[in-house]
Amino acid sequence: MSLINTEPISEATIKRAMLAFMKSYYKFRPRTGETIVNTDRIHPNGIIVDGYLEFPKEDGSPFVATFEATSAATAKEVKYTIQTNQLTWDAMAAGSILTVIVMAILWRANIITVFQTGWTGTFIVLVALFAALSGLCYYIAHPFIRYRYIPAVEQFKQYHADEQWIALSNDVFASNDDTEFLELRNQCVHFGFGLASINNDEHVNLLITPAREELFTHHRRSLKFSDNPAMVGIKNSIPVNLDRFRRSYMTQAIICGVSVIALSGLFFKQWSQRQVQYVQGGEIKHFQDLEKKLGDYQPEPNDRIINPKDAIPIKKNVADYAVATTDDKTEVGLYVYSPSEGYLTYDCARAGVRGRKYVVQDQICETFDEARNRIIKLKAFGLIANCISLKCTENATSRGYCVYYELIFNDQSSANKKAMAIKQALISLNLPSDFVKIRVLDF
Repeated sequence: MSLINTEPISEATIKRAMLAFMKSYYKFRPRTGETIVNTDRIHPNGIIVDGYLEFPKEDGSPFVATFEATSAATAKEVKYTIQTNQLTWDAMAAGSILTVIVMAILWRANIITVFQTGWTGTFIVLVALFAALSGLCYYIAHPFIRYRYIPAVEQFKQYHADEQWIALSNDVFASNDDTEFLELRNQCVHFGFGLASINNDEHVNLLITPAREELFTHHRRSLKFSDNPAMVGIKNSIPVNLDRFRRSYMTQAIICGVSVIALSGLFFKQWSQRQVQYVQGGEIKHFQDLEKKLGDYQPEPNDRIINPKDAIPIKKNVADYAVATTDDKTEVGLYVYSPSEGYLTYDCARAGVRGRKYVVQDQICETFDEARNRIIKLKAFGLIANCISLKCTENATSRGYCVYYELIFNDQSSANKKAMAIKQALISLNLPSDFVKIRVLDF
């Protein structure tokens, strides 16, 4: 009758069994010299190997295989923990980049701008969008291998060896269906590491063989462990920090900072192209100030009273409209440019405009001569402007001439598009453009 050994398997037993297994596993590999094996080696940079095998290959370069021995007492070395901080920082970095992209799209499509929602509303939208996108990235990335930290696997990533093994006692995990064992097995396959388990009889059960090809995209350092003296029981004599291979968050912090700068630039761009102000019945302060400067002028009455005695008889066979001249004594109602005849002048009765219209206003001039001089200056820059006497309109609260660009529009949308084009033209000429506005004219 035989007794079953139920005592915990020690690391010394695991190392002895694994070294014997590795000698047998690699004995047929071509070599040009003796095989060196040892245990309990620590490199000056802090890397510890429980087992080490080395022999010269046919080309003279060394073949190196290392293993990490893990018993039930040191089981934390092969069990994963979620890197919550790493996942949070990665999600924030990805969320900040996506926030910049989405905000740029929304602004480009004129869906959300500072001028529509205000600074407070925009800030609330920005924070909500960043939180939602970061939360989505966190949820999607949560199951990724990158955030399941296994100390033994992370240590293997710190140096290069031709083949690397994790050797563990068969009492580390409750069963092969254990979630933590399945994660260790998946990471060994993903990174190309070997995996073996050892029982009380020092029998090695091969679970996964190491990958023959390098699976890491970045070059890893080759360390010479055989040059360092052995330190038996090093894990028991020196406290080992299992978190020493966790990554820093500097890159993610830089990405978040750059995203903040990009958003600041985006909002500055919006502010520099702030929307056109619409003039409604002279309510804008600029026109109120202008009305005060005019002093003696009084607002026009809402209703026009026409005295029949003052009506001018209609003349028949009237000649074509003549080009305006500086010595014209009649009061000008409308002064417009014609590609074929140059600038023509009309009185208010002959303007032929009815209903509500919109113009892209340049400025208000007190006299026709001032308005014409302004038009001449704009023409020197290649800009076509016209003017109309505010006496011709029904909603004017002041007198003078409104100098406007190009056409009189029937709808506000067309006038707004033209205003944006005029502002861009002025900016390209290094001229101020903040004074350009949409004026509503009722006839």
